[in-house]
Amino acid sequence: MLIAIVSAPLAVAQQTYVPALGDIMAAIQWRHIKLWFAGKRENWELATYELEHIRTSLEEAATFCHGIPADYVGATVEPIKAINAAIEAKDGARFA
Repeated sequence: MLIAIVSAPLAVAQQTYVPALGDIMAAIQWRHIKLWFAGKRENWELATYELEHIRTSLEEAATFCHGIPADYVGATVEPIKAINAAIEAKDGARFA
């Protein structure tokens, strides 16, 4: 009996958390808002940080949530590159 009680938490600890698509998308939405404000204030370091997290969150959505059409995630590649180029150039007008 004692062995079952002691080993139960270990079994739970080995499970891997997989975020729901809604959770990933909510996080992306908040990061998108922060990205916009960072670009508006020309805080390029923060804009770079937020854009990178948006990109990785989209990759996680495609990895964890089966059934998302690849075209949906693939459609974000060019806009992310364009935003990144504006950030690297520190060009507020191009960023907008």
